[in-house]
Amino acid sequence: MNYSVRIGNYEFEVKEILLLFFTFFLMENIFSWLVLPVSTIILMYEKLLSIGLFAVIIYNFRKLLRSEQIYLGLMGVIMVRMVFESMINYGSIFQQLTLFTILFPAAYIIFIKWICRVYDFDILEVVAWFYLGLYVVFMLIYGRGFSFSLDQVEMDDYGPFSGDSRIIHARSIFMMIIPLLWFLNEFISKGKSRALVPFLFCLVVITIHQHRSVWASALFALGVYFLISFRNNQIQISRATRTFLGAVIGTALLLFIVSQVFPGTIDFFADRFSEILDPAKE
Repeated sequence: MNYSVRIGNYEFEVKEILLLFFTFFLMENIFSWLVLPVSTIILMYEKLLSIGLFAVIIYNFRKLLRSEQIYLGLMGVIMVRMVFESMINYGSIFQQLTLFTILFPAAYIIFIKWICRVYDFDILEVVAWFYLGLYVVFMLIYGRGFSFSLDQVEMDDYGPFSGDSRIIHARSIFMMIIPLLWFLNEFISKGKSRALVPFLFCLVVITIHQHRSVWASALFALGVYFLISFRNNQIQISRATRTFLGAVIGTALLLFIVSQVFPGTIDFFADRFSEILDPAKE
């Protein structure tokens, strides 16, 4: 297949589109749910694909970077240990395939890095817009019951849903960190003012869905981003200072307006934020 498809500023061959569709986009729960809203089929596909991709990585082990080989080797040691424990405690080689799917993201990162090198992909902008647009479409279809109350919701098939009024599971909201960092970098490092709106939108999404693990991950990711950017002189101190002061003033103004219009909201979110250090609390 030598036909090409243009997406934004990027041009892909059809085989590359198919590769990304079946090995990347369909691994995102809310996207696969839009394609086929049956969780049993989706989970089976993810498990079979994860085994297949792991086999591909092992087959191409010598083509990986040394750091990736070490990373994959550590994962292999953990898997061998799990197999022995399963044989001793349950009498089977792998009692729960779910245990493999928990470890698989480590290998999946290596796979994504590898195919990006093989096909010379530089598609972070496409990925950022993908997650942003996907969130909007999913919430337009399924987000009618969204609220801050955290009320439980009974469903026949929970799929990518959180099981409460937050609608979307933390796993999918977690991926909003990618567009969050992308648009922040576009705004601060490259001075693209139009990136501020999607950045703020991502920030609002992460905040209102109240997944404490995502909050903690986003703060950590932002910290790492600024640390690396300052270390490599990718951000001008003057621009970073202006951005920081603007963020402080804007946040203070927003907090004042919200406290006046929606009394108690600030205390509610402050209490939720404090629970990051106490994950057992509901």
